[in-house]
Amino acid sequence: MTVLSEYEQARQRRIEENKARMGSLGLVEAVQDTLKSAQPTKKRRQNRPSSTKSKQDKGEPVRRRSKRVAGESAPELYEPGVQDRPVEEVEEYGIEHVRALGRSTGPWELFVDGYDAHGNRVYDKAAGMTCHQCRQKTLGKRTSCSSCASLQGVFCGDCLYMRYGENIDELPKEGWVCPPCRDLCNCSFHRSRRGWCPTGSLYRKAQAEGYPSVAHYLVLQNLKDCEETRTCAREMWGSLVNCSDTSTTTEMR
Repeated sequence: MTVLSEYEQARQRRIEENKARMGSLGLVEAVQDTLKSAQPTKKRRQNRPSSTKSKQDKGEPVRRRSKRVAGESAPELYEPGVQDRPVEEVEEYGIEHVRALGRSTGPWELFVDGYDAHGNRVYDKAAGMTCHQCRQKTLGKRTSCSSCASLQGVFCGDCLYMRYGENIDELPKEGWVCPPCRDLCNCSFHRSRRGWCPTGSLYRKAQAEGYPSVAHYLVLQNLKDCEETRTCAREMWGSLVNCSDTSTTTEMR
């Protein structure tokens, strides 16, 4: 048996005295009642049989809500006046589109304007302007359309060159008309609104086949079956039209 020291014996006596004092005051029972009342009571969930199972037990037929299973025609999801079905236009371009294609006399250096020394685009919520094509709010040169004078005429130098074949440094200070106003816009928003698939990253393919830009590739690859349009295209773009006559249709269609 371990012999307690004087200090431990005195401590044990004080503990016993405190317990006796708390018991005489009724504090022990009060603490126990409080702890019991604080414990949440768990409710037992009763497993109720589903209506389907009960009907099967009674031998009643189970009704399906699907009209198609019942042999009825499927409901029309696009009701007139509620949600109009998007109209898919035929992607073809006429003589007005051929004449609206842009040109550039000198090359534009890509991925420099609006980029830092490490080759990263410089985003600025305050001083930057959002490009209509790439929708990036960055620093750098931007176009301004004299026709619509709106945000849809704002293009960065890279998008204007790769998507439409125009050099932003060669544009006139006044009188320039943006691609949307010329009905040449090939951004994903405008193409989706017409029912056409977005082009994705098409610039490298267009460049490899000799086209100045994505717009030239799309227009000259999808000319209307009209001799006047093709004659105009051959006069303006020469061998590119002959190339498009013998090639297949574009990947997006």
